[in-house]
Amino acid sequence: MRAVLTFFALLFTLPAGAAQRVLVLPFESTSVDPELTRTATDLMVIFLKDRGLETTAVAERPADPDAAAQAAQASHIVQGRLTRVGMKALVFAEMRKVGSAQASWTGRLTAARPEDLESVMARMARGIDTGESVQEAVDIHTVTENEANALKRKKANHYFGLNLGGFAALNADEVFTGLGVFWLYDVRTLMFEVDLRTAFGDSGGRMGVGISGYYPFSEDDFTPYVGGGLEYGFMTLEGDDDGYGSYDEQSESGLSAGAGVGVLFGRTSTVALRADVRYLVSFYEVGDSRPHGAAFSLGLGF
Repeated sequence: MRAVLTFFALLFTLPAGAAQRVLVLPFESTSVDPELTRTATDLMVIFLKDRGLETTAVAERPADPDAAAQAAQASHIVQGRLTRVGMKALVFAEMRKVGSAQASWTGRLTAARPEDLESVMARMARGIDTGESVQEAVDIHTVTENEANALKRKKANHYFGLNLGGFAALNADEVFTGLGVFWLYDVRTLMFEVDLRTAFGDSGGRMGVGISGYYPFSEDDFTPYVGGGLEYGFMTLEGDDDGYGSYDEQSESGLSAGAGVGVLFGRTSTVALRADVRYLVSFYEVGDSRPHGAAFSLGLGF
């Protein structure tokens, strides 16, 4: 019974994933000041000891690390490297069992400045102790400056422009003409657009605001594309003659969906010319017919 209690006591007091004793080898680098590598090694030893691990360090990297670890009665070896990237340092560390070539834990973080090494080593020591990744082994005190920086985003080219065109309303057997404005955003592999279009004729008209996405077939200056989107708008149609020279007017609003093709010329320039045609089908009815037809336009964006 006493043996069982002793086993469970050891089970719950030893840190999960922690080595009983570790040998910390000096961190290496060919691009960082040697003082920083010594600081990284010292901080790793300090934080491992803070977590209750029995830790042994050596001043020089031994010719046979496994033999040195066995002499120090260590079961695991911790080693690392600092690599300079511009004004930052990429810190890599790993722990492996003595006699094994396979690492049981690895971690990598970026130190934006020397002061970041404290947070980096604290998280790596926690990961070595608990088996967590360095991304999981973080708290409010160990967020690095590099992680605190805002995420970098790709810059999207964008155009604001004017287009001329119209809508061939197949449900009304008439072609409406008009103009509109658009905002086109180019993120290289995709393009997105917000546009406002108006078109009017003798027997009515339509207006709508749409959001669309396009897939360009190339990254050249002249680019064909295909895509589609949704539009919210309204359509007005004149009804039959009431016998007194006036016409009933029917109007309704709602969503429409469309898909089509187009070409963009001047994609690599600050001025672009585009032409497109799309087929639109409305989810609402005007009178007893559902608006549908082909929208076409020629636009110039700046």
